[in-house]
Amino acid sequence: MRFRIVTLALYLLSINVVSFGQARYEPVSDPGSPAAIPYTRYFTRDALDRRITFYVSGSPDDNRRLPLIVFILGSGAHSNFIERRGKILDAHRILREETGGRVRILAIEKPGVAFLSQPAKNGTAIGASPEFLEEQTAGRWSEAVNAAIRATEGLGTVDKNKLLVVGHSEGSRVAASVASNNSSVTHFAGLSGFATSRLRCFMIGRDGSGTRAKADEAVQQWRRMLAAPGSLDLFSGHTFRYWVSFSTMSTLHNLLESKAALYLAQGTVDEKCAVDGYELLYAQLVECGRTPTTQLIEGADHGFAFRDQPERDGWREQLRTVVDWFLS
Repeated sequence: MRFRIVTLALYLLSINVVSFGQARYEPVSDPGSPAAIPYTRYFTRDALDRRITFYVSGSPDDNRRLPLIVFILGSGAHSNFIERRGKILDAHRILREETGGRVRILAIEKPGVAFLSQPAKNGTAIGASPEFLEEQTAGRWSEAVNAAIRATEGLGTVDKNKLLVVGHSEGSRVAASVASNNSSVTHFAGLSGFATSRLRCFMIGRDGSGTRAKADEAVQQWRRMLAAPGSLDLFSGHTFRYWVSFSTMSTLHNLLESKAALYLAQGTVDEKCAVDGYELLYAQLVECGRTPTTQLIEGADHGFAFRDQPERDGWREQLRTVVDWFLS
């Protein structure tokens, strides 16, 4: 009898708390979804029992089953939306314009980031909420994205045979992780995010030059972070916890584990992710029998802007190319 009681108790403890409220990966529409944006806001619960906020483009009354594009932001504690001069702008506007209603766009807020919030310094965790500092690791962010994808599929308005995850900078590494863990992903596009090693970037500097003293200093700092992998102390704008989690994430291994079609793009004057990382990833994928579609853009920086052609919208050009590749 005692054995049965213990067994029952263990069973009840094993039931995730979401079973008594919102089910895991269940999409729930927010009645307070902002009317000023062309998206509907939803909530879901992920495998870590966190409430994940995400946005799906288009009207909730549109029941067409359309391909899905998941856009993953780069590093930093910023919202997918920003208010400028009384208007709310979104980071996915170009994708919406280039697809013209032919797809649905999914955007996910990072846990700990509120609607319209922006970091004190772009691309960093400086001034971020305590929740964001705790939550922003490679694995936890990837699970949040995966949860939003699965919840969006549950809306019944997504063509499950065509799903693209596209990430910029840090987002490309997260997109690769999601592609390896979610079999629904049919296409992956990584933009400007192929550093061979985070530590190496600090060893050689953004301009590609470095000294023995600089390299030794970077290695010592990394050892301090490895000795305190859960620390919320900041280094170069992010927590020790963040750096350690992302340093162990392999884009190559994740892409090899995925069956998705692959697209890689890089600018030749990117000062944040050196071009040799792109070249190495491309070569290794080919060596392993994969055939990614690639673009190495002469004169483009990290955001595909051109210093000698300030009027040229390289970011739009790149997203248009990604959309055409995905929908072709």
